[in-house]
Amino acid sequence: MQHNFALSTESGQIFGYDARNMSKPLFEKHAHESACSQVQFSPHIPNMMVTSGTDGYVKVWDISQGQPMEVASRDVKQGELFTLQFCQDIPWVVAAGGSKGELAVWDMSESKKIESHFKSNIIGDSYKKTDYDPAEPGNDEMDDAGAEKETDDYEDLPDSDDEEMEE
Repeated sequence: MQHNFALSTESGQIFGYDARNMSKPLFEKHAHESACSQVQFSPHIPNMMVTSGTDGYVKVWDISQGQPMEVASRDVKQGELFTLQFCQDIPWVVAAGGSKGELAVWDMSESKKIESHFKSNIIGDSYKKTDYDPAEPGNDEMDDAGAEKETDDYEDLPDSDDEEMEE
């Protein structure tokens, strides 16, 4: 996806562009029923893109054919979503923040539909499943100064049901 980027609008549209040729979008898609607040390309899984919107949904898209194809969506139960980010260290994990003032974390490897759809895109064994456990030694939390915290207290984030959409 070198030279490519995506933008979103208040009407729920997403647009993909090649920075070398801005005369026409690579794609245009109505992605959300209300404002699309964020568009992210996976740094680990080729052709995976995710969006979030003020409709409360995180959506997973396959962009391998030039036009986004929706693979799955999930209401992360955080109200209107304003931000979305892939975890840089754990390939299948995205986090979203919304109007309820909490963070929702979605491990997409738990969705058989998403995993099977993108499995052939993954290079190497290290990206097959999320195996991060914050309670394991070596995965300690860091404080604001970058020093390890001495704690075993981890808050569980609320689970939400996987709502996957069929094409």
